[in-house]
Amino acid sequence: MTDSASSARHAVVLAAGKGTRMQSDLPKVAMPLNGRPMIQHVLDRLAPLKLDTLTLVVGYRRDVVEELAHTWKKDHPTAPEIRFALQEEQKGTAHAFLQAEPALTGKSGLALVTAGDMPLLRTRSIDRLFSEAASNGAGAVLSAHLENPKGYGRMVRDASGNLNRIVEEKDADEPTKAIQEVNTGCYVFRIPEIFAVLKQIDSNNKQNEYYLPDAVKLYRERGDQFRCVLLDDYRESMGANTREDLVQLEQIHSQMKDL
Repeated sequence: MTDSASSARHAVVLAAGKGTRMQSDLPKVAMPLNGRPMIQHVLDRLAPLKLDTLTLVVGYRRDVVEELAHTWKKDHPTAPEIRFALQEEQKGTAHAFLQAEPALTGKSGLALVTAGDMPLLRTRSIDRLFSEAASNGAGAVLSAHLENPKGYGRMVRDASGNLNRIVEEKDADEPTKAIQEVNTGCYVFRIPEIFAVLKQIDSNNKQNEYYLPDAVKLYRERGDQFRCVLLDDYRESMGANTREDLVQLEQIHSQMKDL
């Protein structure tokens, strides 16, 4: 598979955050989950996908994250060399992804964007997302159905059931907050087109951040279809913001034998 092939697969893992609520000096993605850092669990899920490139967006204590990635790579010699992109200031997920543009300059195909603190996401779910993005439209996003969707962005569909936009909870009205289909934060976009879209995103929201979900709205406004893949198992979308969350993830991770 060549870099110029439209079927090329790339991955960008967002791993720049500090994770203040973890009450640790370690970056959130370096927090241990059943004896291994979360970021290494995430990389485990990516290894079977035969990626063309793999980029980690780093920031807070980048030395720790990069060392964990290098250690993982030694145990996975067939994985692509890991590239690093620096997000010096936390300005949101769209800004984080944009930092990976230099690492993907001259590349084409499909780029996965996922979080470094989603260690339960199965390889087959990522593969489904790649396939959906390849078959139709500008890209695809993973969603999940939650009985209690508090804290997540909501998936707003049109009358035909197509994804129209993703609304962050802090910017949502009450009817939107009632939606139980949520954004997992895992996408596949076509490159290099997505980088032009990212540069159109503004920070006109309550958090003054550049939201990656706003890319979906921009694609729809220009008439492009953006696909949605609903997870069969909502637990795959779970991340960790606190130590209590991490304990819950460890318990679920121990139960999920098919990771």
